[in-house]
Amino acid sequence: MPTATYIPDILEEHLEEVAFLWGQRQVALHGPDYTVWQFFRLEWRIAAHGPGLLAVGDLALPLLEDRLTQDDPLTVFAAAYALLQFGSPSASGRVVEAFGAAEGARLAGLEAALSHVSLDGSAAKVEELRRTASAPVALAAATALTFSAIPVAADEITPFLRHDDADVRRRAWRLIGYLGASVGPKAYAAAMRDADATVRRAALWAGAWCGEQGVLTVCRGLAAEPKPDTLEDLELLAILAG
Repeated sequence: MPTATYIPDILEEHLEEVAFLWGQRQVALHGPDYTVWQFFRLEWRIAAHGPGLLAVGDLALPLLEDRLTQDDPLTVFAAAYALLQFGSPSASGRVVEAFGAAEGARLAGLEAALSHVSLDGSAAKVEELRRTASAPVALAAATALTFSAIPVAADEITPFLRHDDADVRRRAWRLIGYLGASVGPKAYAAAMRDADATVRRAALWAGAWCGEQGVLTVCRGLAAEPKPDTLEDLELLAILAG
């Protein structure tokens, strides 16, 4: 009977811990109860699991590839994060291939992993997806490129602000905020009339990050007549007011 060269349960434990910690990190990004030190502690803890995920080499690939097909974005993130840590074209290629065909929550997990780890040799493939893929994948690719400091022109993102899919519009506004780009008052005015609350919120956050005039005025208006669906938007007022 062959002797096991590693303990599968320990590998799965590393993977599950990365998924859990990434979920905590997402909460900490906007959580008022987290300090900067606590946020970076989560970053360090995620990174600390890297050696454990890589210790068994290619023996980890079947588990990681299986997790790439899951629908939970945290699980998908953890698997993609580990594969990208391998530093090999074949492992990174598996992530990019899954990324190009992903939708919904799976796409969100893959986007997060590609945005959190340097693209290195995968940049050209991700850039191709930005130019040729469906709107959700193209925006996710543009986001990953932005986090790797690879320039993405704002005028290539603005058409997505008028897309029929509300989630595409929301993601486009989020990316405008990441880019710190100016898209003009008409675009913001249209966003404030959007029927989808998540789009309006994303536009307000983008305006805050980009220093757009009028965002504070809108927030004050929301505060003057608060409604249940605008309470999250009022977080902006507190942030901008210092």
